[in-house]
Amino acid sequence: MNIEKQTAQLERIKTKLGQALRKDAEFAEFGSSSHQYRQEDKLTAGKLADWEAQYGIKLPEPFARFLTEIGNGGAGPYYGIYPLEQATSYTELPALQGRAALHPGMSAEEWNILTEPLTGERDISDEEYEEARNKALGGMLCIGTQGCEYEMCLVLEGEHRGRVVYTSDFYPDRPFFFVYEDNFLDWYERWLDEIILDYDNAWFGSPLPGDENTLIQLYRNTPDEKLQTKALEAMFKFKRIAPATLKFLSNVGGQTLSAQAAAVG
Repeated sequence: MNIEKQTAQLERIKTKLGQALRKDAEFAEFGSSSHQYRQEDKLTAGKLADWEAQYGIKLPEPFARFLTEIGNGGAGPYYGIYPLEQATSYTELPALQGRAALHPGMSAEEWNILTEPLTGERDISDEEYEEARNKALGGMLCIGTQGCEYEMCLVLEGEHRGRVVYTSDFYPDRPFFFVYEDNFLDWYERWLDEIILDYDNAWFGSPLPGDENTLIQLYRNTPDEKLQTKALEAMFKFKRIAPATLKFLSNVGGQTLSAQAAAVG
């Protein structure tokens, strides 16, 4: 993303924060009562430079600009975004400075090999557990919580630098989830857009992005059945749907029943 587009996006975000507050004035959105759409004081350029020098890490520019031009933590998806100091305290140093091991579309087999020390039945020492955990979470900064065991992390290095990842406890066959957006600001602005549009944000970031028409066109144009299923599942984020969308869903349901009947016959 070039500087001019990023600057324009930051200005949109400032405006949309006010719009989101007006839309959700009673703080009915999940987690909003904790941050109330307020931002902490901006991080100074000097403090950012000190942090980067101390840890030997250059933060992805969209996130760094958010901290210095919007706020050092505060309003954000779920329970909000941590201030940088708090985010650092919630991230083990070996993980923070480690290599990123995760990637989008990670297979269950790859995940199980990576996390076997954490999910297997063999006994390991506390030191071995921490080493394996830090390897799995390597190259990421914990930037917020979704509650319970679920957290939000930002990839700091490697091919997927700047992407947001939703993490949880370690379970076999359940790789952590990379959100669809390529950078922090796109993910953050999508959150604001979906509040303003009155979508169901209970599991924000997990369903595919896009409005009704976008998802319908995706379903129609892709030969990938898994992607078609995701497009249909994403329809649940709409609290109300247009008559044309209802007709589309009815047709899809009818086609599915016909196919099932043909298979049985």
